[in-house]
Amino acid sequence: MIGNLDTSKYRVLLVDDDPDARLLMRKMLERDGYQVFEASDGNQAIDAFQDVEPDVILMDAMMPDLDGFTASEKILAMRGADQTSIVIVTA
Repeated sequence: MIGNLDTSKYRVLLVDDDPDARLLMRKMLERDGYQVFEASDGNQAIDAFQDVEPDVILMDAMMPDLDGFTASEKILAMRGADQTSIVIVTA
């Protein structure tokens, strides 16, 4: 919990092709109480979005197969995406 914010209610979809980056971000987010779900590429992110219905997506920009920008555009065109924020994260 951060201040008066109950972070356990928030679902974060973490999308990155680098497993070490996902692990680091997962540990930081879970330490603060967020529910974390993972995808390793843009296509998995699209599938996970439908299953998880995340509050926020942390999306790597550069990934093989489907980059984060294209995946974000596809997700934002989906039903229910108007309630989800996407943050592009890149090294």
